[in-house]
Amino acid sequence: MRAFTLIEVVIVLLLLSLIVSIGFNFSSLNKDFFYLRDVSKNFAFSLNTISDMAQRVIEKNNQFFCAYGIYFSSSTSYEVLALSTSTKLCEFIFSSSTLVNNFIDQNLNSKNFILMNQDIVSDVNQYKTLSLNLDLKQNNYFYFSTSSKDCSTNQISTPLFFLYAYGYSDLFFLYQRGSGNWENITTDKIYICLKKIINGTTKEKFIIKINKLGQINFEK
Repeated sequence: MRAFTLIEVVIVLLLLSLIVSIGFNFSSLNKDFFYLRDVSKNFAFSLNTISDMAQRVIEKNNQFFCAYGIYFSSSTSYEVLALSTSTKLCEFIFSSSTLVNNFIDQNLNSKNFILMNQDIVSDVNQYKTLSLNLDLKQNNYFYFSTSSKDCSTNQISTPLFFLYAYGYSDLFFLYQRGSGNWENITTDKIYICLKKIINGTTKEKFIIKINKLGQINFEK
């Protein structure tokens, strides 16, 4: 049996390099292709998590966590937070807009994060693998609308807060930061549109519809 010549060895190495390169490129393309779908599933999981946690009040460090939410500070990220107060009477907090504003602002000034296992921590950086927080990849954005399936009309701008509260666990609250205050948005449904936009053109989109009871439908 004759040995490989130098040319044959070079050809084999080039072929192996080509196969490996194609494999890596396909893997990268595949992950990118399903990225918005995966983000949608992560958001749905986060929403279901805070809905489940709203069934109870959690006492920790002399504070009572009775509301749980997803906070969109911008169109490219969100944080999943537990909101605490000094009283077990969560219904009292939602009895006036002033109380709600103080409640939200105080908890944004001193954030407590919810992990995948429903633990509540003040420093989420120590639990990155369990964090529900999300920062979108470049060129991907969240859009919100109360009526338009593609979020082209009746858009709602960030900052936004999706909130579940103990005593109101059969529905969620939607608050938007207005002119200095958090304003309650009353709507039967909301569309969340995830879009990948490059040079002003939408390359890909994924749409989530949520009704007032918090039921989620994936529109794409």
